[in-house]
Amino acid sequence: MKCLFKRLKKIAFGLAVVLLGTVAWDMGHIAYYRSWFSNQLLSLPYTSQKAQEIDPLLSQTFTFIDKGSTSEVFASENGTAVIKVFFEKPYTAKSRLIRPFNKLAALKKELKMKRKRYQACMNSYALLPQETGMIYYHLMPTNTFNQTVLLKNADGTTRTLDLDKDAYYIQKKAEVTNHYLEYCVIRGQPEKARQAITNLLDFSFLLSRQGIVMVDLQFTSNFGFIEDLPVRIDIEHLRFKKSWKKGHETHLSEQLQDFREWIQTYLPVEFLTYFDDEVARIKVEEKR
Repeated sequence: MKCLFKRLKKIAFGLAVVLLGTVAWDMGHIAYYRSWFSNQLLSLPYTSQKAQEIDPLLSQTFTFIDKGSTSEVFASENGTAVIKVFFEKPYTAKSRLIRPFNKLAALKKELKMKRKRYQACMNSYALLPQETGMIYYHLMPTNTFNQTVLLKNADGTTRTLDLDKDAYYIQKKAEVTNHYLEYCVIRGQPEKARQAITNLLDFSFLLSRQGIVMVDLQFTSNFGFIEDLPVRIDIEHLRFKKSWKKGHETHLSEQLQDFREWIQTYLPVEFLTYFDDEVARIKVEEKR
């Protein structure tokens, strides 16, 4: 009986240590993330030069055009810019023995994912402002604008975006790759379409070689063109990771195959041959 009691006591002690360790782990991460949010420049300075650039945009109404996993996209009236508005996304955590611990883990995950999104905005503006079309990001409350922007939702209703309270970022509006290539073909500009394919492939391989992480390449939807130059539209995962140039091969191959299948389905047959030749050219250059 004493042996059984000692064994149960050890088990209870072990469970207590595990539970306390789990709580400490979650709370430590939550404290780290909150400290990060408090000590980062999460809204760009609103200088007179920046005001000249964005004030004409912020006087317009923006209309819904798309929705991603973390934000809604609204286009300006003049078609030159988009505002991407982050929405609150609930997260759940792996089941744990005590319900409050699940809530703690879910909060940790929410802050972790929020930090990744915000860091990607900052990375895009710092590393590739032209190549992502980044104009401005606002990720923490300010007392700068004292203004709202009218947003037209997908269902025709409207709402306002509080420029001081809400989390959003502004990009130049790009023509998404699939539309751009199809328009080139329809308008009788096959050479322009071929050059776009070359530019997009060169652009993507170049960034990958330099360790710029772009998960979900999705060439036809996550990239676009501004003044005939390729840009990365989806910036959610953008960051620098030195090992990415070595570890992206499988992902890159899968995404290239998806792009190839799209070309095979939607463009004239000669573009498929051109695509294959360009991929082969770049891979030969990679080995030099």
